[in-house]
Amino acid sequence: MAASLHLKPKSTTRSMPADSDTGVSGKATSARWTPYLAGLLFVVAFAWSSGMLDKAAALGVRLFELYAQSQLAMLEAAGNVADGRAEFAVLLHDSTSIAGLKPDLESTATMRYERDSAVPGWIVVSVEDGDRDAVAALKSADFARLVVPNRGLWICH
Repeated sequence: MAASLHLKPKSTTRSMPADSDTGVSGKATSARWTPYLAGLLFVVAFAWSSGMLDKAAALGVRLFELYAQSQLAMLEAAGNVADGRAEFAVLLHDSTSIAGLKPDLESTATMRYERDSAVPGWIVVSVEDGDRDAVAALKSADFARLVVPNRGLWICH
């Protein structure tokens, strides 16, 4: 008689490699974080009982107040309209004389010289709020190298 061989059918699924969070035994390795969490809990409990958290919380609140105040100041400075006139910071070409430019700007009906900037080569010019033609004329003027709205975020106040 012929000997019969009983072969197991081949499995079509592959065995997945062991997950890095599970060890050989299959237990989760979250226990490795336990000493760190216990240490953190000890530090927090010590800081709370000694009153250090109150000081840290007060410091955090003070830093938040400073940040909020600075953001509010920038938000309030974001409007560039004063007395119905929009202000623009103008970077002048190197050959432009500010003394000679002031009378020219004052003679135009749409543009008005406001003031010099703290930064050399910049002036502040205002136009009627919403007058797009005056803004276009200011941008295309031969003395202006760059024209930007004069907001608190710019260097030319």
